Amino acid sequence: VAEVNGVKFETVADALAYAKEQGITDLVITLIGATTKESAIALEDAFNLYGQEAFDSVTFKQADNSVPYYISGIYTGKRTNNGTFVFDGVNIIVTDQYIFEGNVKLINNSIVKSISESNCFHYYSTTIVEAGSMLAGVVDDFRGGDLIIDGGLTDGSFSVAPSLQDAILTI
Repeated sequence: VAEVNGVKFETVADALAYAKEQGITDLVITLIGATTKESAIALEDAFNLYGQEAFDSVTFKQADNSVPYYISGIYTGKRTNNGTFVFDGVNIIVTDQYIFEGNVKLINNSIVKSISESNCFHYYSTTIVEAGSMLAGVVDDFRGGDLIIDGGLTDGSFSVAPSLQDAILTI
């Protein structure tokens, strides 16, 4: 479901372990599958980077962002080395739970969306959503940090998705 430097892996966890063994500090993972909720649940795979200090940056890209990539959880973790997690042109649907803790950027029209039964916690982090990207879903708990949203679209016009606007108003 993922690829690092041309090497393919069955889980994101395997890709992370390989990158750590290879001494990669600026990691780029290309997401290939899973393209259904059922396949994500069967894999029980998550972007579990909690407490991960091996990488200065981790960038998630997607082989085909016209098809959503399903994931059971995104745990970005607290970064003691001031690293950054970048979602670059991805279309991700989170089926279980995701926690943004650390420095997170959504760029190049990325979409990170949680389904209705998942929980979204935003703890002590700086999350930047750039123009054209979207963090969609209800934010259940916000404790400290910054959520910076550039509501502009890539053509320079202004638009804020109602789901994100509602989440901020709820907070």
